[in-house]
This record gives sequence, structure tokens and C-alpha cells, in this order.
Amino acid sequence: MAALDLDKTVYENAMAIPEFLDVTDTLGLQHLRECLVTKPGPKVINIRQLAENHDIPIGDVIRAFESAGIEVVGK
Repeated sequence: MAALDLDKTVYENAMAIPEFLDVTDTLGLQHLRECLVTKPGPKVINIRQLAENHDIPIGDVIRAFESAGIEVVGK
């Protein structure tokens, strides 16, 4: 089972979880696909910071990943 680690960077989670970008799309973060390739930010910020930067409650992020069958670590 895939596990989302809230303390790992966005990039690390995206590389480890095949469904990561599909779930982030449902949260309104469609631009993340391009950012992973073209910008350094995803390689240094974690999921909590990403959510905060986009005014998305971390609880919504956790629920979205858990609904997709992905365990969330570091709650």
C-alpha cells in the first residue's frame, strides 16, 4: 500500500505514489504536474506547506488521500 508522508517533500511523495497527482488534481492543484518538472519548489516544500500556500485545510488533504486508499503518515 502506498503511504503519503506529510513530512516528505511534494516531489518525494509524487515519485513514490503513482496516484499522487490524480489526488492533488481533485484538490484543485492541477498546476502541480508542470511544477514538478519546471520549478524547484516541490523539491523543497512538504505537503503541509503546499496546503498552507494554497489555503487548503490539511484535513481536506488527508481525507482526499485516504479516500483514494493511500495511508497518511505523520498526521
